[in-house]
Amino acid sequence: TYFQRAVRDLQAAQAAAAAPQPPPQPAAQQEQHQVPPHIPHQHQYTDYELGMTATLYDQHYRMDWGLPRFSPPLMAVTQDYIAQTPILSYYQQYPQQTDLSGHFQRQTTRLLEHQNHVQDIWSRDYQAHHPPQ
Repeated sequence: TYFQRAVRDLQAAQAAAAAPQPPPQPAAQQEQHQVPPHIPHQHQYTDYELGMTATLYDQHYRMDWGLPRFSPPLMAVTQDYIAQTPILSYYQQYPQQTDLSGHFQRQTTRLLEHQNHVQDIWSRDYQAHHPPQ
């Protein structure tokens, strides 16, 4: 599955980081033989999986939540994917003010539904841990 693959990628990256590193080369040779940055091969993830990670990454950015908790290899391939397939700006997605207002109304409805759901779960857990006496 997607998450098992992400765990395998993380373990591979950790093993590579723990492997002994070759001795540094003289500066002149380093310039001639620069190794490109490691970006995991995109073909190990489906377009759907990368689209979902790119969407989650974009949501974290737009909501100012910091970066999502992806493994380093998945983060690298997600950033590479985003560079190749940019997500539309709000203006591109909602060219009219009424379109944007509708988007905000849908977000507000979903947020209230989520808040009610979390409060219901919290109340159930609270009652389970604090039975009436």
